[in-house]
Formats: sequence, structure tokens, C-alpha cells
Amino acid sequence: MVAYFQFEGVKNNDDLEAIKKTTEELSQAVQKIGEKLYSAAKEKEEAEKKPEEKPKSDEDKSGDKTDEKPEEPKNKDTK
Repeated sequence: MVAYFQFEGVKNNDDLEAIKKTTEELSQAVQKIGEKLYSAAKEKEEAEKKPEEKPKSDEDKSGDKTDEKPEEPKNKDTK
């Protein structure tokens, strides 16, 4: 926010170097804000995905085992 107020103070100034400097500072501040917003959105998205994955693993444990072969019945009358 400080960068914005510094820019406001020099934007109508004739000092080109001061304008360039404060513009660069403002740009860096905006980039930092963007990085924080991106990180927060990514964390939120990951947090929302976790509950969806959990029921999936619960379904796998429910006994629906399609990968396993059924056991052969044991016959006591083998000769």
C-alpha cells in the first residue's frame, strides 16, 4: 500500500526517474499480492479436493474388491 501512495505522490511530477522508481516498486508490490492470492487459492483448492478423495478410499474398503479372485471351495473328499 505504501508503494501506491508513493506513486500517487510522484505521478504528476516531472522527475522521470522518480516515476520509474515508484512504478517499479508498485509493480513489485502488486506481484507480491498476486503471489499471495495464488497461494491462497491453491491451498483452498487442495483442501477442497481432500474431502472428495476420502470417500473414495472408504468405498474401496467397503468390500467391493473386484481385483481379487474368489476363493476356491475346499473339498474334504480329495483322493
